[in-house]
Amino acid sequence: MDTRSSHLNRFVAAVGTVAALGIIAVIFLLSPGSPLAQAHSAELAPTHQPPVGPPLSPPPPLHINAATPAPGAATTVSGGQADRSDLEVIPFRPHLSLRRGEVPPRTTREKPTGTAHPNRPKPPSERRKAPPEPYQAPDLESLLGPLAWNKEVYEGFEGVFPTGCWKVYDLSDDGYERSWGDTDYYAQVGSWSAWPAAAGADALDPWYDWYPDNLYSWMECGPLDFSNMTDIFVGFGLWYDTEPDYDQVYFCASVDGYNYSCDVWSGYSDGWTDQAYWLTSYAGYPEVWIAWVFISNDSISTGYEGAFVDEISIWGYELGTAPTPTPTPDPSGQLIQNGSFETGDLSHWNSLSSSGGSTGMAGGKAMEGRPLLPPGEHRPNAIGPTQGDGGVSIATVGVISSTAVEGDYAAYLWRPDEGSDFLYQTFNVPTDVTDITLDFWFAVTTEETNVGYDWFCVSLEPDDLSTIWVDLGCIDATDATGNWQEVVYSLSSAELSTVAGQSVAVVFELYGDLEGSTGTGGTVGWVDYVQVYATGSGGGTSLDPNEPNDDASSATPLACGTTISGVIGDALGGYDVDWFRLDNVPSGRLDIDIAADTQVPPSSLDSVVALWDDNQNLVAWNDDDGVSYDSYIAYTNTITNATFYVSVESYTGSGSPDAFYDLTVQCGGSGSGPPDAGNEQPPQSSAVWTVMLYLNAEDPNFESLLTQYRTDIEAFIGSKSSFLNVVILYDGPGSSDTVRYLVQPNGAYTDNVNRWNLGELNMGDPDTLANFVRWAMDQYPAQHYYLAIDDHGDGAYGISVDPTSNNDLLTPPEIYSALKSATHDGARKIDLFDYEACLMGLAENAYDLRQWVDYVIFSEQISWGINTYPTYFSDLTATDTPLDVGRRIVDRYHAGAIGANGGWGYPHTISLVDTSRMDILRDAVSNFGDALRVANQRGAINNARDRSQAFANDLDATNPARADYVDLWDLADEASSLVPTQAAAVKSAVEAAVVVERHASGGVSGYIWDHKGAHGLAIYYPSSQSSNAFGHYATLYRMSQDGTWDEFLAWAVPTGTRRGMSAFRSQDKLVSTDAFVFRYVYLPMVLK
Repeated sequence: MDTRSSHLNRFVAAVGTVAALGIIAVIFLLSPGSPLAQAHSAELAPTHQPPVGPPLSPPPPLHINAATPAPGAATTVSGGQADRSDLEVIPFRPHLSLRRGEVPPRTTREKPTGTAHPNRPKPPSERRKAPPEPYQAPDLESLLGPLAWNKEVYEGFEGVFPTGCWKVYDLSDDGYERSWGDTDYYAQVGSWSAWPAAAGADALDPWYDWYPDNLYSWMECGPLDFSNMTDIFVGFGLWYDTEPDYDQVYFCASVDGYNYSCDVWSGYSDGWTDQAYWLTSYAGYPEVWIAWVFISNDSISTGYEGAFVDEISIWGYELGTAPTPTPTPDPSGQLIQNGSFETGDLSHWNSLSSSGGSTGMAGGKAMEGRPLLPPGEHRPNAIGPTQGDGGVSIATVGVISSTAVEGDYAAYLWRPDEGSDFLYQTFNVPTDVTDITLDFWFAVTTEETNVGYDWFCVSLEPDDLSTIWVDLGCIDATDATGNWQEVVYSLSSAELSTVAGQSVAVVFELYGDLEGSTGTGGTVGWVDYVQVYATGSGGGTSLDPNEPNDDASSATPLACGTTISGVIGDALGGYDVDWFRLDNVPSGRLDIDIAADTQVPPSSLDSVVALWDDNQNLVAWNDDDGVSYDSYIAYTNTITNATFYVSVESYTGSGSPDAFYDLTVQCGGSGSGPPDAGNEQPPQSSAVWTVMLYLNAEDPNFESLLTQYRTDIEAFIGSKSSFLNVVILYDGPGSSDTVRYLVQPNGAYTDNVNRWNLGELNMGDPDTLANFVRWAMDQYPAQHYYLAIDDHGDGAYGISVDPTSNNDLLTPPEIYSALKSATHDGARKIDLFDYEACLMGLAENAYDLRQWVDYVIFSEQISWGINTYPTYFSDLTATDTPLDVGRRIVDRYHAGAIGANGGWGYPHTISLVDTSRMDILRDAVSNFGDALRVANQRGAINNARDRSQAFANDLDATNPARADYVDLWDLADEASSLVPTQAAAVKSAVEAAVVVERHASGGVSGYIWDHKGAHGLAIYYPSSQSSNAFGHYATLYRMSQDGTWDEFLAWAVPTGTRRGMSAFRSQDKLVSTDAFVFRYVYLPMVLK
């Protein structure tokens, strides 16, 4: 990708909130929009409530540290100055928000049958007569004290409590007075700990009582003065036994004593756990509150012990100068009023509805799966009388309190029949605006089952709603997840010029059609926490004093030997790139150093820096300096008094208020050069192979299969223990069921020796993946490593969905980052990386892993849940090379898929790719796309694309109209008459990179999957720009940033429809009996 155009609009969907990747097996086919639990009526909502239930609870907004740490004990070294600790300390990345004094966010959805604990008093036989088995808590005094950390607070509950900074509150409003107090029922150290109902006039005793229903109990320390601190550490012991998913214990922090950011636990901890966090982002604040909160709902708390907290330690580190807290956004930049609907009505909002006639649909139905809503055809015939400010006379647009992202209320648009609904607010855009970023949350719940009939869309339009100025995208209701999702959208320079000085409406649009609906509920679009933030004259002050500097024409002047500070992103985050102009550069080495990750406190920015010559040609580029996520360029300049440009951006494509950095430039060889990464040598080991299996069974359909893998390996591992280690991270469909194994012969495990219960980890969090791989390679070093990720997947959208963590999943940038960290920047590469999931066989995926992985195994097509790892490794020998093993895996998966399903088989693809060949392939693909653009063959190449082997996340899995991916070799072959030289180079590069490929064609649920054009590597090439990955494809992959395929797609992909939004449509890994393979196969395969 030519970075000069990288400032074009980028679309960012929240990492922790993408779509659930479901199963499309015919035996499991359900309505895609099966209604959730019935919504509770809102007191201030209209009389007619939407019968389609509200979305599930959201994770935090993207710009508030969205990644969620996995709570629980750990034993490896990590983080901060205390680098010799036996304790793993993780950054505090809040999972959700609480407001002290407001109604708690209790779970209100229906409880599954059979989950209730018997309603019984606590019998003597279940009372604890003695503390549990001895437990040694970490000695933080000896760990942090010698490193010049200051202990600010310690509470072990052995004396009088509460005193000093401590306060306890009962906010339950249930007629009883119960709050946190000390108890001798459990203790981590000594005899006493804290329990959430042990104090107050109606206090309970855990020796005799379970924790009560409707408890809302706070234990708080503060305010604490951290103004002179550069880093903060908080550690505590936690033991919990709560009704899973319904009752929770929270750890929270706040800078105002009202709004708290929190991590949360629920279920059973199986003993004491050590929790340890860096609260670095709270350093520098003069007032900080730390709190522990317990919340129970209104039923079935009997039979559960509750939560116990002990050994609280709060430490601060002072370097002599206080850090600057994260800047507060200028409130004058916010253009939206009542964006969270906390007035309980539609004040400042307008609503509009029109019934009948399939409004907005060409001919009553959009073309196959794509919205056709051109400007001028999607509006009602007239603006009705409900246009006035705050009008709520339309039953189908209103406010409800049964679900919300921010505060207590959210808006909804309900379409139970044919027609359209609109919710919009008009605001004035300053004439001299320099940046505008939109941030909003949406969800769609539906009873619609047919693709192309019900749509939810968002746009920016003139105040008369006459046309679309900025299309923020559409989502088909059948593709929606039923979960809250966040969209962050930064306007491009062209879009800014369109809206500057105008009266603009942000419009939420819902279109409905009766066909396909299974009931009377229709479709509901949900909206909350809408923000529009502008910077520039008339707007807010930018957090970055250098703005606007988003392109070379507005570059900030920079001189040799100076340091300048900046911020990527602004109040709402969003895409940002900062440009600087460097004049009069002498000959000699030019050093460009970014300090962000290594600052104290550390910035959230993972930087990318690029150096451009005076003609804005890229001459040097760097992501990471080899030691940290900071960037460093050392470039030899041969021109006297040269002019250069420097651009700085985020690797993720999105910034935030705390994505700050320092840029230092040294000229003429005066710089020190990049940091020394050392000369790391792989550890010595007697093992030849370490096999790492990352098994995500959050989907219960995978539970028995993935569990059986471990059982089968246990049967043969004993004979191979001299040269093979197999380690597994397994997460089941329940709560607190994440377990790490060193697989033992015949399943003879000893807890905390070769089996570790880790509570509930987020399998969609890159930290979980990186920590597992790093632990395995540290503890069980070997000559060769194999890593598999096993779950649902969908190419550009990601892999490993975790429903218990708001459907978080591993995106391509997160996999890149996790493996980069775990392999120590490739110092210890993984020999074989296996995507055991659907549609992951993309050239982009193979290219992005080339620095960390030697060979990649994956499927271009939807994959199948069949017996894999025991078959792959049951006859492994100490002399097998990675290439031997990789070929065996491909052949055995192929044979297994043909022989599965009672002999009927499964149509499939599988390939082994040599990542060392991917640089040549990237260049060939870029030249191919460039040549097509030069030849101006847009229509011809799109026709070639439609004739190519396609792979769709759909039962109609080889239909090009439904596909986001096409086989790269086949595409080049179909286009060979257009650009013959470049097409031949692509085909040659694919043949060199693909070591071995197998496929078989057949049928699934009445559809024929014809794979005769499969050659082992697919590429992203959707049929239209309404593909949900299209808007942010350029930021997903290094291959896009290093090459120009993204620019080809921007030129080639048809734009005749509304663009896609953040639904991340996907239905994956099949487990089905309604499938077969043709009894003939295509060369070079051998008939089984």
